[in-house]
Amino acid sequence: MENTAETIIVKNESAMFTQRVNALLESKYILADKKISSLLKGIVSSQVLMDVLRESLKTMTYAAEFARNRLIVSDGNNGVRAKMTLPVDRIRLFTFVFCLLAEIDAGERDFSKFLTEYFGAENANESFGKFCDEIIVPFKKAGEHLLRETDTDGLDREAVQKGVSYFDAESIYVSSATSDAVIIVINKIKNKVEKDFQGGGEQYSECMQIIDAFVNALCSKNPKLINIVWIGFKNTLKCVKGFEREVARIKNILTEANLI
Repeated sequence: MENTAETIIVKNESAMFTQRVNALLESKYILADKKISSLLKGIVSSQVLMDVLRESLKTMTYAAEFARNRLIVSDGNNGVRAKMTLPVDRIRLFTFVFCLLAEIDAGERDFSKFLTEYFGAENANESFGKFCDEIIVPFKKAGEHLLRETDTDGLDREAVQKGVSYFDAESIYVSSATSDAVIIVINKIKNKVEKDFQGGGEQYSECMQIIDAFVNALCSKNPKLINIVWIGFKNTLKCVKGFEREVARIKNILTEANLI
């Protein structure tokens, strides 16, 4: 009977989370602050999600994640712009976005300036839409997955910690020069995929996903994660002709840095 009750609670938490995050996604910029506040209150009331956050924050800090995921990229007009990426790991992603939303909700980060800096568009609603697409949609998927995968006995904290520790950064320094050099080549690949990709829709989607994952792995400066994502990256790109030179260049850079 207790297991059944716990299952109902998890399902209710999942429905509540999805409902509130959808309300934010469907909102306009002018109402976003209220929707963010409502979403945060819902998360705080979820034992499952709060357990995830508490465990995650034992091994990461929001400030470090923000610095790691803040990139300066070309704007395509011989200039540069700021870009916000997300951690690859699902739990770290969820924790990072929760902390970001909490910072915005508390007034510690000006939401309007944040949108302009990282998601600049012609107007506030378009900027907010880009923010939702790039930040809130992945956050929603991560939260729903965490709730869906929770068993009726609660989170297996030991297993979660073991999984997190597996991806902890090794004590090998990854220089910015190395990560920047690889990201330059990856961006060339991404531009080519976006403009001239000849494969099917599913193959295109997989290419874009592994490209984004590789960039985030490099930004994490986690050698173990870089190596793992590199394996997926090179094998995915093998299925697509025309990128052999770029993949070989990345392999040389990673080899010289003793990352593979």
